[in-house]
Amino acid sequence: MRLRSLIGRIAAGVLVLALAGGGVYLFMTQPAKAPAAPPAPPPPQVGVAELKAADVALPLEFSGRVAGFRVVEIRAQVSGVLLKREYLEGAVVDVGQVLFRIDPRTYEASLARATAQAAQAKATLIQTEENYNRQVGLAAQKVATQKSLEDAIAGRDQARANVQSTEADVVTAKLNLEFTVIKAPVKGPTSLVSPAEGTLIQAQQTLLTTITQLDPAYVNFTFTDSELRSLQEIDRSSEELFDPAHVKVELQFGDGATYPEPGTVDTRSRTIDPRTGTILTRAIFPTTTGACCRASSCA
Repeated sequence: MRLRSLIGRIAAGVLVLALAGGGVYLFMTQPAKAPAAPPAPPPPQVGVAELKAADVALPLEFSGRVAGFRVVEIRAQVSGVLLKREYLEGAVVDVGQVLFRIDPRTYEASLARATAQAAQAKATLIQTEENYNRQVGLAAQKVATQKSLEDAIAGRDQARANVQSTEADVVTAKLNLEFTVIKAPVKGPTSLVSPAEGTLIQAQQTLLTTITQLDPAYVNFTFTDSELRSLQEIDRSSEELFDPAHVKVELQFGDGATYPEPGTVDTRSRTIDPRTGTILTRAIFPTTTGACCRASSCA
C-alpha cells in the first residue's frame, strides 16, 4: 500500500511538473501582444485667408534739405539818411511791421511843394474856364473873333492838363514820403546784418536786410534716373507720377522725429544733373511754427 501510495504521489508530481512544463512551453511559444496605441490627436486648427488685389504703399527714403519758400531782399525805394531800425536783427517779423525809417523831411517838403503847385493849377484852370465861357458868349453875339475863341479853348485845355500833371506830382510826393517808412512784405526771420543808423541809404542799391519766408517751406531732394524708371515701371497707368492724389510725403528729422504736417510734391526738374546723375525734386510743407527750419531728411 505504501508502495502504491508512493508511486501514486510520484506520478501526481510528474503530472504536475508536466502540466507546469506545458504551461511554460505554451507561454514561450505564444507571440507577444502589441502595446496599446495612443489616442489620436484632435484635428489641427487652421486659418482661412481671402486673397484680394489691392494697392500697396511703396515707401521710399531720400535725403533732403529744407529751404525757404521765398527770400526777400529789403531795399529802400527812396534815398536818405537811415534814422532808425525798428526791429531786432535776426528776429521774426510780421507782414506790415515797420522795419526802418528814413529821414522824411526832404519828402515832406516835396509833398508841400507839389500840393501848392496843384492848387495853383486848379486856380489857373478856373480862370481859363471863365475866359472860355466869356469868349463863347461873345462869339455867339459875333463880337469876338474866331482867333480869341480858339485861344480860350487852348488855354482851358492846357490848364486842365496842368491840373492833372500837378495832381500826379502830389501822388508821387505822397508815395515817396510813404517809402521813408519801410515795412516787411512777408513774415519770416530777418538777417543778422543791416546798415547802422545814420547811414546814407541809396534808393534801389543799399541792401537793408533779407527776410526768409518759411510758411510754407520747401524741401529739396534728389533721386537717380534709374529710380525714376523703376517707379515708372510700377505705375505706368498714372498720368502724373508725382500726383498728390497718389503720392504722400512725410518729413523726418535727423533725430528720428516726424514732422506732423504732411507735404506734397510741388515740382521736379525735367532734366538730369550731368555731374551727379540725379533729378532735383521739391516738396512743399505747411508750417506755422518754423519747425521745418531743423536739419531733416525727406521720406
